[in-house]
Amino acid sequence: MAPIRRDSVLSPIFVFFLLTLSPSHGAPAAEMVIGPPVDQPPVPVVHVHKTLHEYNSKYPLTPPEATENGIRYRIGLINDADVTSKVSNGTWASQFKTGYLEWRPKAGKSGEVVFEWDEGEPVKFSTHFGYEGRGMEL
Repeated sequence: MAPIRRDSVLSPIFVFFLLTLSPSHGAPAAEMVIGPPVDQPPVPVVHVHKTLHEYNSKYPLTPPEATENGIRYRIGLINDADVTSKVSNGTWASQFKTGYLEWRPKAGKSGEVVFEWDEGEPVKFSTHFGYEGRGMEL
């Protein structure tokens, strides 16, 4: 009879130990992942308004509204024109506009989508930060 190797006994014990200490208690890995995918470069954090346990991860962040014609969503639109957003040497500009998107499934064969923009001009902003001359990378 061959002697039992020490590493063949320790490996299952180590795995069992890790599983018993895991806060997920055997939940699938997809439920435990926090952060960007590992095959993509990390995204820098600009502002942190809440701690991770307070973050509301539901999408959309504003609840849809039922209308007589369909469903209405609150939206924001950002103009990200890459290299054409350059307004001067080292300065890029963009715009942000808010409004509503309404999906009307019963209008016509495929339904229709209607946009309703908030009154006023879009919010304009600029930066001196750009990556390889492409603009602000929104």
